[in-house]
Amino acid sequence: MENTNSTPNKIIVPCNICGQDMATYFCSKEGFDYVRCLSCRHVYVKNRIPTEEILKIYTTRTSHHSNQLKEDWDFSDVKHLYFYQPILKTICAFISAGKLLDIGCSTGAFLHAARKEGWDPEGVELELPSIKVAQKHSLRVHRATLDEMRFPNDFFSAVTMWGVLEHLADPTAVLQEIHRILKPNGILAFSTPNIASLGWKLLKTDWISIAPVAHLNLFSLQSCRKLLQNTGYLEAISKPPESQE
Repeated sequence: MENTNSTPNKIIVPCNICGQDMATYFCSKEGFDYVRCLSCRHVYVKNRIPTEEILKIYTTRTSHHSNQLKEDWDFSDVKHLYFYQPILKTICAFISAGKLLDIGCSTGAFLHAARKEGWDPEGVELELPSIKVAQKHSLRVHRATLDEMRFPNDFFSAVTMWGVLEHLADPTAVLQEIHRILKPNGILAFSTPNIASLGWKLLKTDWISIAPVAHLNLFSLQSCRKLLQNTGYLEAISKPPESQE
């Protein structure tokens, strides 16, 4: 519903993980309030910019990822060897290389690394300057959101999101969609800032991850686990073991 006590371009939202609207104040920055859900302890921006306005920001802004020095580093053999390759080897410990989707893939550097390791990768991204860099490297990147793509069921062996989960207005819906397009026993791999980290404890609102327009959700291990349980990823280990008799 509309927030009558704030400017017209902000909305009030409940906790996206559990749906509850009871929360305690956590911190403020740039006119926005982070709160902690009293039910599941998730930290999120309560009075936020509507999703359509956030998408407009991502589709029209100039990306810092398209800087030539950054591009040279991201696509370098050194970063491939010491950063991307260990991640991909970890994923391959659970599933053989196949179709891989990187959500919010930026310039496609991770897709480039995955292709070198035998994967069939593609990505979704909103920032046009980043997409142009990916296309320069002959990478398959769609300028769309995940829900707009409507990939088939059981389509990908792995789906990755690096520094994306905190940006999502509705992480529950996105993880449900990923669950649909992942093959049985497929892998979801992601990274996201940890609100229980030393960075928050030392820097508080000066911590780089406190960015309320971009980072709508700030997860802890506890809230990540709750989100994954709600969207079906931890179902197998949350059920009691079957009787061996």
